[in-house]
Amino acid sequence: MYLVQHFYEQHGKHLGLELIAGSAGLSRRISKAEVQRPGLSLAGYLKGYGSSRLLVMGKQEIEYLRDLDPKVRDTRLHSILTPNTPAVIIARGFLRKK
Repeated sequence: MYLVQHFYEQHGKHLGLELIAGSAGLSRRISKAEVQRPGLSLAGYLKGYGSSRLLVMGKQEIEYLRDLDPKVRDTRLHSILTPNTPAVIIARGFLRKK
């Protein structure tokens, strides 16, 4: 098993990661050494979804979420962001205010 803190310390600088949600989640365990792009899961298809992987959201996932009705967006995010989800990586700085 691998902690989010270890991942962040070992790869954060090289990947340009910025911790934005606080340090409380750094003690979460990454039990699968794989990443998950949650495109289909965000659309509501959860069969085979693995919540124990790092989630990586890129431009398409963020734009899709922005286009959803806020209530639908909340429902979809709650379905994939479980207590088993170790961390979410948002690519390209999409969370920064424009």
